[in-house]
Amino acid sequence: MPHDFQISHDSQALYITLTTQHRLPVFRSDALKTVICNAISEARQSAGFLLFAYVIMLDHIHLVTDQPKPVSEVLRIIKGVTAHRVINYLKENNHLVSLAKLQHQMRERNYRYSSGKESGMSFRYSAKDCLCKR
Repeated sequence: MPHDFQISHDSQALYITLTTQHRLPVFRSDALKTVICNAISEARQSAGFLLFAYVIMLDHIHLVTDQPKPVSEVLRIIKGVTAHRVINYLKENNHLVSLAKLQHQMRERNYRYSSGKESGMSFRYSAKDCLCKR
């Protein structure tokens, strides 16, 4: 009997790395780790991708996902949701020093803060061996 959740060896997986603005160690506290985990879950549901693995480091995140949409769309959703949740957490908890480090000139749509670099990195893998090497 086939399983409901099967990974095809022929399907492409994405290895995504998101780095914080200026490599700031944003994810030091357990509270922010929880915020980022919830944000990744929200992004996963919103974009409809499968999440195979992730790791949260002090200043970056690694994710392994499938690719139900173009890479740019998956990155846009993950980066948008995670950045928004982290910045909201910092505002709600009055972390003014941290917010000041993420502040930049006002951008279109009244953006004042950025938690991540402008671009995320992603690599496509289609063979199990390639993913295991990474």
